[in-house]
Amino acid sequence: MIDAKQIRAARALLRWSQEDLAERSGISLQTIKNTENERSMPHATSINAIQGCFENSGVEFLDRSGTRMRGDVVRIYQGADALHQFWDELYATMSEDGGGEYMAFGLEEKKFWDFDAKSTDQYVSRVKSHGKIKCRALIVEGDKNQPSPHIQYRALSDEYFSSVPFYVFKNKLGLIVWGEETNIIVIDNAILAEAYKKQFTALWSIARQII
Repeated sequence: MIDAKQIRAARALLRWSQEDLAERSGISLQTIKNTENERSMPHATSINAIQGCFENSGVEFLDRSGTRMRGDVVRIYQGADALHQFWDELYATMSEDGGGEYMAFGLEEKKFWDFDAKSTDQYVSRVKSHGKIKCRALIVEGDKNQPSPHIQYRALSDEYFSSVPFYVFKNKLGLIVWGEETNIIVIDNAILAEAYKKQFTALWSIARQII
């Protein structure tokens, strides 16, 4: 479990205010202030939420109260909680610097709701409340399932479509491999993210606009 010194250090590395951390982690500002000032130690679930928020933004916690930024890192989310973990990382990353746009290719939204309706609905609600996170998504022609208000959709013919979706968000690439044991792979690598962004942009230019 991380300590107050590591929380202060992690905020400094990310250049976050206490208010930023409160917004991103979902923990109250007063709890964060009390923790950093070592006035009180919050419940383990709160500490875990703060730690997860930092780790999703590239912070690594070491022994003896050490804290550092990770280099290129690959994370694999598996099992029933995989999508929940991915949504948390996507939201935390996109919340940095006030929001922005991410890209999603191969989107079949029904699969997300079928796999984990609760966390998917929570993610969409969080993004809607944030107001400054947007998405461009490529779906297959004929897919009428377009439930997410923050997404601008375009449709591709089947020959260009793949059932393995990818997400490009900031300097990260996310790949979703559906199956009996779904795997979601997130890679922190700016060069790789940029390569997939160019691929997405090329496909976006030939996709059909959906009115």
